[in-house]
Amino acid sequence: MQESLQDEIIPFIVPPFANSIFIEGVDENDENEMTLLFTKFGLLYKANRLKDNPSTMHFIYYSHNAWVKCHNELGNSFNIHSNRYELKKFIPKKLTNNKSILRLPQMYNLCNYYIGFNAWSTEIISITCDFKDEIQTNGITKYVFQYTTITQINFINFPNVICRGYGRSKYTGKDYNRADRTCKKFSVACSRKDMFKKLVICILVTIKDGVCKQKAVPTTIEIGKQDEDGLNQLFIQNYEEDEEEPNELNDQDFEEILKLI
Repeated sequence: MQESLQDEIIPFIVPPFANSIFIEGVDENDENEMTLLFTKFGLLYKANRLKDNPSTMHFIYYSHNAWVKCHNELGNSFNIHSNRYELKKFIPKKLTNNKSILRLPQMYNLCNYYIGFNAWSTEIISITCDFKDEIQTNGITKYVFQYTTITQINFINFPNVICRGYGRSKYTGKDYNRADRTCKKFSVACSRKDMFKKLVICILVTIKDGVCKQKAVPTTIEIGKQDEDGLNQLFIQNYEEDEEEPNELNDQDFEEILKLI
């Protein structure tokens, strides 16, 4: 019996492991075509081979409805070329509450997929230099900057849904201009991550004349501390809530940090 699609909420966090599908014994020549097949049902968070069992492909959907559609259409098995594959469901022994935040590019992809590439935009409301300093370390001059940024996301089809994010970054580097520029960029990135953390995408399911349709609606949620204007506020340090200390970066760890944003 096929499972029905339900209204659901998709937050900008790592999706639950229960949205997983495992395919064993995947031929290397079928891997790309299989991935394309699964993207037909919804946006994938992950599509890769297991490290401890390279012959098994692991797929995770952001949406549980996408997982349901995949099983409803493919059933228990499917063919690619001359190979037959079985869908292996993941049944967790206990429910886990995963709140790991997505990387910023993944947040963009999620919003593009459900809201539309040209249906939303972000803007910088303000970017303020809290302080800048020059320090001497072992005879080497270094420059310290700290910026606080406020960004906002707007939706063309949902003009009443407005969400702001707050980010603060502290950066130390040997080059004055690079340190200044880098601190600004990272402060903006932090504020945008904070902005998406306050959003969820509500999927509303309707059935009319036997046709099932889904509508994606962005909605704000309450997270963290509020400022004087009643807007959510969160300063980010190492991508975790910390309202006392900003991100402290230097030239050496900047490239690694960028990979995590």
